[in-house]
Amino acid sequence: VKSWFGCDSLEKYLGKPSDQTSRIAFDWLAGDGKRLRPYIFAATYSALASTDRFDDDVVRAAIAIESFHKASLVHDDIEDNDMLRYGKPTIYKEYGSSIAINVGDMLLGEGYRQLGRCRNNVLTSVIAEAHIALCKGQGMELEWCSDPKPVTLDHVLDIFRLKTSPAFEVALAMGVLCADADEN
Repeated sequence: VKSWFGCDSLEKYLGKPSDQTSRIAFDWLAGDGKRLRPYIFAATYSALASTDRFDDDVVRAAIAIESFHKASLVHDDIEDNDMLRYGKPTIYKEYGSSIAINVGDMLLGEGYRQLGRCRNNVLTSVIAEAHIALCKGQGMELEWCSDPKPVTLDHVLDIFRLKTSPAFEVALAMGVLCADADEN
């Protein structure tokens, strides 16, 4: 999985970055990170498809999953006014919020473009549902941040259920779909 996010592999799927926004997005995607979501996706696919071979559709889906995750981090850093990510200045801190928003948006577009190139059209709706859930969870967190008051444990769990777990759920679901296994 790690090799899919090396410069050569990303250039194969994304093309060579030629403008500032593309370069920043490319570097951010190729940069630091654990790649847990693409790894979970690849492991699910591999187990259900009984193979350790990954075709272009699988790599594209993994890149899409990571593109969405990295976009959410860019946007989250702006919303939370975070100065560091992976021990380095955030894109927001380094380039300003306007460029960071644009980079995050480009990564979302890249995720959808990669999924659009896959044979399985259901992948796009699965990741879109997860994206919407993440935005709702982030919205709940932002609402609380703008008007902090005591919250229940259930409310906090709802935020995490919407904001954090969809990214892992989508990795599992897309692994199932790419392996042509039964989702249920």
